[in-house]
Amino acid sequence: MGEGTAIGLQGIGRATLVGTRMAGLAGAIYDVTLPVTGWTVALLVESLFRVDGTPREAVVPDVEVDLTVATGDDPVLDAGLRWLSAPSQPAATAASRGRSRQSESG
Repeated sequence: MGEGTAIGLQGIGRATLVGTRMAGLAGAIYDVTLPVTGWTVALLVESLFRVDGTPREAVVPDVEVDLTVATGDDPVLDAGLRWLSAPSQPAATAASRGRSRQSESG
């Protein structure tokens, strides 16, 4: 649910995503209990797309944080605060910036 909300807001130009790549879930998953064994399996039942047609699993943050080189207690929060305090930030997201991305490394 959280990823869906984030990519939806990014897709309509109302949010800038800061952080790491998402889990890459391709779509909605439902648990199905098999009648004979009683085992429960998780099945991908539908693909999800952003309003511009981008598959959910292909969405990346506008400000991507590389946790392998980041420092501090909360590198994602730090990157977001740096982005917010920059002199001029676009009103919305990568959609309004021609899908350019800024990389954060600490």
